[in-house]
Amino acid sequence: MTKMTCALNSNKSNVRIVQRGQLKPLVCKKLKRCKESLQEIITTKFLKHQPGVITLEHVVELPHEYLMYLEHGGINLFDHINNYNSTKELSEIEARSIVKKCMQCIISCHKYNIVHGDVKPQNFVLDEQGVKVIDFGCAKHLAHKNEIVQTHQGTPYFMAPEILRSEIGLKSDAWSMGVMTYWLIHNGTYPFEGNTPVEVFRSILLDNTQYDKENYSQNCYDFMNLLLTKNYMYRMSVFDSLQHPWLL
Repeated sequence: MTKMTCALNSNKSNVRIVQRGQLKPLVCKKLKRCKESLQEIITTKFLKHQPGVITLEHVVELPHEYLMYLEHGGINLFDHINNYNSTKELSEIEARSIVKKCMQCIISCHKYNIVHGDVKPQNFVLDEQGVKVIDFGCAKHLAHKNEIVQTHQGTPYFMAPEILRSEIGLKSDAWSMGVMTYWLIHNGTYPFEGNTPVEVFRSILLDNTQYDKENYSQNCYDFMNLLLTKNYMYRMSVFDSLQHPWLL
């Protein structure tokens, strides 16, 4: 399986597991005390009771940092798929099930006009109770569903073309879900690759997506193609994706 290099990976050193005896463990996430961290806390708290969203239990404010105590949602999707692919390849049916569950998680954000802003396998966790989306550090609250706002954040492989122009909207998450679907279907290969973030960005902006159509259905190809449309206006939304034949 193709894996991200260290330069393209996120830093997890600010996260630790807190054991609580007979109770389910919590995840403690340490954030620098700043405006952006407070926004992440506000967003996570706002979405607390939404299906498919990780639950924020409580927050501790310290002089220089915040400690977010979140439910432990299980293994992240990236590690789960890496472990799975070490023994056999993921089937299209299995990939479709995962994508549908992840789309439903993002719907819980989009129905309140919240862009997650960093959709990727590492930001979904799963256990026997299902799949949940985590990490709202790049999230943006929009005034309405068609609003485009400024941003400079994201993970290189999953960033939509408009984010490279410092813009983001709800359909930017749809692009990232397209990348994730491609990654699942193509067993760890990304649609736009490079050895450095700059090379990945150039590929996102200039390269055409290469599909291996012989190994999956026409509906699957059409689904990925509609999500990986570079023109924001013509890209399929997350809402519409759940009505696509591939997910029905």
